[in-house]
Amino acid sequence: MSTGIQKRLPGLYRLFAAYVNQDFDVHGARVEDAVRAYATEAKPADVAKARAELDALLAKRLGDVRLDRTLDSLRCGYDWAKAGGATKFLAHVRALLDA
Repeated sequence: MSTGIQKRLPGLYRLFAAYVNQDFDVHGARVEDAVRAYATEAKPADVAKARAELDALLAKRLGDVRLDRTLDSLRCGYDWAKAGGATKFLAHVRALLDA
């Protein structure tokens, strides 16, 4: 059964639920390794969808509190506070998808 967030942000849901989850370190020691693994292993259309969803989400300028809840809903298992908060973390993930 799909949740609302899965329907609204399917590209990000796949990225976070499948790669940047509580077991992100199976792809390497750093969260960047998990994002790079996704960018390499996922279908190009899925990566493009995740990029577009990240752009739209960041453009809303929701602030860290609302983005914290969004990341929780997306099943992100990484402590994004280490990256300076949800907004900085998502911007970093977006940049990694372009690298």
